[in-house]
Amino acid sequence: MALSDKEIKEIRVVDRNKLNNILNISETIKGQTITTIEKKHRGLVENIKALMDEKESLLRAPMSKAELLEHAKDELNKCRAEATSFLAKHLEDCQKGHTSPFGEIAMKFIFADNDKAYRLLWLFLLEKDITPIIDGFNEIGIPAAERDAKVTAINDQIEKLTAKLNNIQ
Repeated sequence: MALSDKEIKEIRVVDRNKLNNILNISETIKGQTITTIEKKHRGLVENIKALMDEKESLLRAPMSKAELLEHAKDELNKCRAEATSFLAKHLEDCQKGHTSPFGEIAMKFIFADNDKAYRLLWLFLLEKDITPIIDGFNEIGIPAAERDAKVTAINDQIEKLTAKLNNIQ
Protein backbone atom coordinates (compact mmCIF):
# COMPACT_ATOMS: atom_id res chain seq x y z
CA MET A 1 0.00 0.00 0.00
CA ALA A 2 1.64 3.09 -1.27
CA LEU A 3 0.87 6.39 0.41
CA SER A 4 0.57 9.66 -1.34
CA ASP A 5 2.85 12.57 -0.59
CA LYS A 6 -0.02 14.30 1.18
CA GLU A 7 -0.62 11.31 3.48
CA ILE A 8 3.10 11.00 4.23
CA LYS A 9 3.27 14.72 5.10
CA GLU A 10 0.28 14.33 7.43
CA ILE A 11 1.97 11.36 9.12
CA ARG A 12 5.19 13.39 9.48
CA VAL A 13 3.26 16.25 11.11
CA VAL A 14 1.64 13.81 13.55
CA ASP A 15 5.01 12.16 14.25
CA ARG A 16 6.72 15.54 14.73
CA ASN A 17 4.01 16.57 17.18
CA LYS A 18 4.46 13.29 19.08
CA LEU A 19 8.25 13.78 19.10
CA ASN A 20 7.93 17.38 20.28
CA ASN A 21 5.54 16.25 23.01
CA ILE A 22 8.04 13.55 24.10
CA LEU A 23 10.92 16.07 24.04
CA ASN A 24 8.86 18.53 26.12
CA ILE A 25 8.12 15.82 28.66
CA SER A 26 11.81 14.88 28.67
CA GLU A 27 12.85 18.52 29.25
CA THR A 28 10.31 18.85 32.04
CA ILE A 29 11.62 15.70 33.73
CA LYS A 30 15.21 16.84 33.25
CA GLY A 31 14.37 20.26 34.72
CA GLN A 32 12.62 18.71 37.70
CA THR A 33 15.53 16.31 38.24
CA ILE A 34 18.09 19.10 38.07
CA THR A 35 16.03 21.20 40.49
CA THR A 36 15.77 18.27 42.90
CA ILE A 37 19.51 17.60 42.69
CA GLU A 38 20.30 21.30 43.17
CA LYS A 39 18.09 21.42 46.26
CA LYS A 40 19.75 18.34 47.73
CA HIS A 41 23.20 19.72 46.89
CA ARG A 42 22.43 23.16 48.33
CA GLY A 43 21.01 21.59 51.51
CA LEU A 44 24.07 19.40 52.03
CA VAL A 45 26.46 22.30 51.37
CA GLU A 46 24.54 24.48 53.87
CA ASN A 47 24.71 21.70 56.47
CA ILE A 48 28.44 21.27 55.90
CA LYS A 49 29.04 25.02 56.23
CA ALA A 50 27.00 25.12 59.45
CA LEU A 51 29.03 22.23 60.88
CA MET A 52 32.29 23.93 59.91
CA ASP A 53 31.13 27.13 61.63
CA GLU A 54 30.20 25.13 64.72
CA LYS A 55 33.61 23.45 64.68
CA GLU A 56 35.40 26.79 64.39
CA SER A 57 33.33 28.13 67.26
CA LEU A 58 34.35 25.15 69.39
CA LEU A 59 38.01 25.58 68.46
CA ARG A 60 37.83 29.26 69.45
CA ALA A 61 35.98 28.54 72.69
CA PRO A 62 37.64 29.65 75.92
CA MET A 63 39.96 27.18 77.62
CA SER A 64 39.00 25.52 80.84
CA LYS A 65 40.95 26.59 83.92
CA ALA A 66 42.83 23.29 83.95
CA GLU A 67 43.73 23.63 80.29
CA LEU A 68 44.84 27.24 80.78
CA LEU A 69 46.98 26.27 83.76
CA GLU A 70 48.64 23.46 81.82
CA HIS A 71 49.20 25.74 78.82
CA ALA A 72 50.60 28.56 80.99
CA LYS A 73 52.97 26.20 82.79
CA ASP A 74 54.20 24.71 79.51
CA GLU A 75 54.78 28.16 78.03
CA LEU A 76 56.54 29.37 81.16
CA ASN A 77 58.83 26.35 81.16
CA LYS A 78 59.70 26.91 77.49
CA CYS A 79 60.36 30.60 78.12
CA ARG A 80 62.45 29.90 81.21
CA ALA A 81 64.50 27.41 79.18
CA GLU A 82 65.00 30.06 76.49
CA ALA A 83 66.05 32.71 79.02
CA THR A 84 68.32 30.23 80.75
CA SER A 85 69.95 29.34 77.44
CA PHE A 86 70.68 33.04 76.81
CA LEU A 87 72.15 33.26 80.29
CA ALA A 88 74.16 30.04 79.79
CA LYS A 89 75.64 31.38 76.54
CA HIS A 90 76.50 34.63 78.30
CA LEU A 91 78.18 32.82 81.19
CA GLU A 92 80.14 30.71 78.71
CA ASP A 93 81.40 33.94 77.11
CA CYS A 94 82.33 35.15 80.59
CA GLN A 95 84.34 31.99 81.17
CA LYS A 96 86.30 32.79 78.02
CA GLY A 97 87.02 36.23 79.43
CA HIS A 98 84.86 38.23 77.02
CA THR A 99 82.65 39.95 79.61
CA SER A 100 81.67 39.98 83.27
CA PRO A 101 78.91 37.63 84.50
CA PHE A 102 76.34 40.16 85.66
CA GLY A 103 77.74 43.45 84.53
CA GLU A 104 75.34 46.17 83.46
CA ILE A 105 76.36 46.16 79.81
CA ALA A 106 76.08 42.38 79.49
CA MET A 107 72.67 42.29 81.20
CA LYS A 108 71.39 45.10 78.98
CA PHE A 109 72.58 43.19 75.94
CA ILE A 110 70.88 39.96 77.02
CA PHE A 111 67.70 41.35 78.50
CA ALA A 112 67.13 45.00 77.59
CA ASP A 113 68.36 45.60 74.07
CA ASN A 114 65.87 45.08 71.24
CA ASP A 115 62.91 44.89 73.63
CA LYS A 116 64.16 41.77 75.43
CA ALA A 117 63.43 42.97 78.97
CA TYR A 118 60.42 40.66 79.19
CA ARG A 119 62.88 37.74 79.39
CA LEU A 120 63.72 38.76 82.94
CA LEU A 121 60.12 38.07 83.95
CA TRP A 122 60.51 34.49 82.77
CA LEU A 123 63.31 33.94 85.26
CA PHE A 124 61.29 35.26 88.18
CA LEU A 125 57.90 33.67 87.54
CA LEU A 126 57.35 30.18 88.88
CA GLU A 127 54.56 27.70 88.29
CA LYS A 128 53.44 28.22 91.89
CA ASP A 129 52.84 31.91 91.05
CA ILE A 130 50.47 31.08 88.21
CA THR A 131 48.29 28.48 89.94
CA PRO A 132 46.53 30.73 92.49
CA ILE A 133 45.82 33.36 89.84
CA ILE A 134 44.11 30.88 87.53
CA ASP A 135 42.35 29.20 90.46
CA GLY A 136 40.62 32.53 91.09
CA PHE A 137 39.10 32.62 87.59
CA ASN A 138 35.54 31.55 86.83
CA GLU A 139 35.26 28.35 84.82
CA ILE A 140 34.09 29.57 81.42
CA GLY A 141 35.71 27.10 79.04
CA ILE A 142 34.97 23.53 78.15
CA PRO A 143 37.47 20.77 78.89
CA ALA A 144 39.81 19.91 76.03
CA ALA A 145 38.66 16.28 75.93
CA GLU A 146 35.02 17.34 75.57
CA ARG A 147 35.88 19.90 72.89
CA ASP A 148 38.03 17.38 71.02
CA ALA A 149 35.23 14.79 71.13
CA LYS A 150 32.74 17.33 69.73
CA VAL A 151 35.16 18.37 66.98
CA THR A 152 35.76 14.72 66.07
CA ALA A 153 32.00 14.10 65.90
CA ILE A 154 31.55 17.16 63.68
CA ASN A 155 34.39 16.01 61.41
CA ASP A 156 32.66 12.62 61.11
CA GLN A 157 29.36 14.30 60.19
CA ILE A 158 31.13 16.47 57.61
CA GLU A 159 32.71 13.35 56.08
CA LYS A 160 29.33 11.61 55.85
CA LEU A 161 27.67 14.65 54.29
CA THR A 162 30.57 15.03 51.85
CA ALA A 163 30.15 11.40 50.81
CA LYS A 164 26.43 12.03 50.23
CA LEU A 165 27.31 15.14 48.28
CA ASN A 166 29.60 13.12 46.03
CA ASN A 167 26.85 10.55 45.39
CA ILE A 168 23.90 12.86 44.61
CA GLN A 169 21.90 11.69 41.62
